[in-house]
Amino acid sequence: MKVVLPLGSPIPDHPQYRKLKVSTGQWINFDISNGDSALSAPQLSDGGCPSPGSADYQSIRESDECVQLTITNNGPNDDDTNLTTITDPGGVAEGFTLMSSDSENGLPGGGGDWWLPVIGLIGLAARRLRK
Repeated sequence: MKVVLPLGSPIPDHPQYRKLKVSTGQWINFDISNGDSALSAPQLSDGGCPSPGSADYQSIRESDECVQLTITNNGPNDDDTNLTTITDPGGVAEGFTLMSSDSENGLPGGGGDWWLPVIGLIGLAARRLRK
């Protein structure tokens, strides 16, 4: 099923469509592995959105104001088991990228030294618990 959602404001930088998994309360990536899709398009000159299935919908892009979701009933993006409804609490989120000088060393995602302070804090907490 294709559903068009007018957003009312432009999509932010580094966009990604996320959904709330109601059963766990966690935000997860929209699953596109089974043919579902999250696409966006600019608003039309009259302020409306292109019709579902329009070629105007492409991958989620910043500054667009319309989102088209294709969701399979009872698929991974449908958050209910009812055969007559599709429930997908979700929205466009602003993603981020961790930047690091380790990216030239071939570490996935840049690696980085972000984990050093975390290890230090864990060590301090463990030390305080032993006292």
